[in-house]
Amino acid sequence: MLSLATYALAFMNPSARLANGERVSLIGRGPPILFSSGLFDTMPRQFYNHLFDKLKKNVTLVVRDSLSPMPSNTPDMVSDALCVDKIGMLVHSSFDPNVLNSEVVDRAFLCDPIAFPSWS
Repeated sequence: MLSLATYALAFMNPSARLANGERVSLIGRGPPILFSSGLFDTMPRQFYNHLFDKLKKNVTLVVRDSLSPMPSNTPDMVSDALCVDKIGMLVHSSFDPNVLNSEVVDRAFLCDPIAFPSWS
């Protein structure tokens, strides 16, 4: 019975596979917004369910299924996988600021941003 529920949830939440083999879940309707959770995208997405419920009416949240730090080329891979030219980003807490260097990132909302300083 549990496996039937798992299949039903997987069907109800569309997903896409990125070029590196990683899967992302697509939650909601509207323009794609790549979400990065706290601690460099290692926090479980269940912590953000209330936020997702509010946002999914107007945007499609693209959420990595992996609990590992987000590679800096993730926006480009998401754009390719979804066949879109531009995506937005919603970032909570600590993140790699290099993800914002992608040309496909149109806009970004940084909520309580923390990033390691860098010097050129």
